[in-house]
Amino acid sequence: MLQLDLSYNQFFGPIQEFGGLTNLMFIDLSSNKLTGSVKLSSVWKLRRLTYLGLSDNRLFVLDGEGSIPLLPKILSLGLASCNLTTIPRFLMHVNHISTLDISSNKIHGTIPKWIWETWEDNLIHLNLSHNIFTYMQLTSHVLPTSRLESLDLSSNRLQGQIPMPAVSSSPRVRDPSFQKSQLFDYSNNRFSSLLSNFTACLSNTTYLKLSNNNLSGHIPHSICNHDKLQVLDVSYNNFSGLILDTIMSART
Repeated sequence: MLQLDLSYNQFFGPIQEFGGLTNLMFIDLSSNKLTGSVKLSSVWKLRRLTYLGLSDNRLFVLDGEGSIPLLPKILSLGLASCNLTTIPRFLMHVNHISTLDISSNKIHGTIPKWIWETWEDNLIHLNLSHNIFTYMQLTSHVLPTSRLESLDLSSNRLQGQIPMPAVSSSPRVRDPSFQKSQLFDYSNNRFSSLLSNFTACLSNTTYLKLSNNNLSGHIPHSICNHDKLQVLDVSYNNFSGLILDTIMSART
């Protein structure tokens, strides 16, 4: 694999055109002090590209206009803190994304349902945190994502019922050798309810953060049946009732 990794340095100045790097499959320029505008349309000239990281610079990433070009097979895309105001529309035409980070931007409005439908069999890590999303377009509050390992929706303005990951029926996923720990962060939103049987979706979850929402009711006893759950944060909500003895019991 031909790679260019300049991440976590002190590089500064504008990014030039990528046109002469046609054999690259991996580009990571994240966490520098790069400036200026980057048109994604110029990056798609790299036909072999599978990984692009531009996060945490001082860039303005532009989606581009006109027709969608023949896209490379992008698997992982990092565009955190890139001054985005919308979800890049080219993503609607990419069906093999496994990792997407567009956190800490200025994206507002709806999280579209095509994210779950298009990447249902491929999506592993999704970070949409620290934006201005207010609504999730869903056909079900059980997300059809059989491989999802981490989902971060924190620090938005999302309302209504919290969506939960589906429990995969795939034999490959049921095999313990393929089971991965799952992390879900829904904190700092305006969610008001949970699925009545939401704990059924947590069989592989190790980290669940629900803090700073408008949740109420009681914590179901079934939460105690999930031995893999290491972190449960429900602070700053309106939960009531008795604290379950099993939650208070120390587990090793």
